[in-house]
Amino acid sequence: MKFVAVPIALAAVALAAPADAGVVNVVGTFATARFTPAAGSAFQSTFLISGALTEFYYAESDAGAFRAFTMDVRASALRFTFDFAGYPFLSFGPGAFLELTFAPLIQVDSLTVGLLGEGVTGVTPVSLARSGNVVGLDLSTLEVSQAGAAFVLNFTASTIPGPASLVGAAALLAGTRRRR
Repeated sequence: MKFVAVPIALAAVALAAPADAGVVNVVGTFATARFTPAAGSAFQSTFLISGALTEFYYAESDAGAFRAFTMDVRASALRFTFDFAGYPFLSFGPGAFLELTFAPLIQVDSLTVGLLGEGVTGVTPVSLARSGNVVGLDLSTLEVSQAGAAFVLNFTASTIPGPASLVGAAALLAGTRRRR
């Protein structure tokens, strides 16, 4: 009986390894984005991360002026592009916040400011937050002086170990304890 536990444990770990291995690509998974402007109601959208299409779009207008942004989720980056007219620059004001929640088994391991396009200011490491599968971006200090300007946030993600690998690890430990 003690020799049976070890092969079973090794088989479980081997089968679970591809699902639990290192850095993952988030393309093909679902996510939810929630944007809370400084004034007004929050806007939320759930989407499939395609890698080819823009996943999130937000726009608001007031007396002939408008401001909008898109968020494109890539394998390891978030690209934000801004458009506006009727304003000298784009800003969202105090309290503006974007929260992106990845699928429950995705763990965001790092989040950094990547490329800041010309005309984009106010995005710093202090603007960023991450916890588990959630990424947060404080947009209250963001200012965009040119329509079409963009910035990129880079991230790495991994999967949380699934049940098969945890069972395999437990069986492996149980098998080695019995041998002593």
